[in-house]
Amino acid sequence: MLFAEEQQKRGRIKSPAVLGAFIDLGHCLDLIDSYYLEDLKETYHKLKSAFELLGKPLPVNKATNMTDDLIIRRLDCAVIQAHVTDSSIKYDSVKRKITFKSACAVSIA
Repeated sequence: MLFAEEQQKRGRIKSPAVLGAFIDLGHCLDLIDSYYLEDLKETYHKLKSAFELLGKPLPVNKATNMTDDLIIRRLDCAVIQAHVTDSSIKYDSVKRKITFKSACAVSIA
């Protein structure tokens, strides 16, 4: 609430308020937890073998012409998608450290 009140003093907002929420992620693939990262490492090796059998190159993470950071995460997205699709565990959500530098759309059905 202090932040909202400070913003009111600066004239950025008229009525300070705080909204609270509880978000249930269900069974979550937590990309910050080392337990799940070990599973993803296995999935990566399986995916790599599958691409080799097909004679196709793995997707790669790429930088853009605006930065050297690998913000186009095609390999990361392919590994996560393969993991949630092929896993015997049915995930409800995927959680990762939030950054504004990269994005990955994962479909969980």
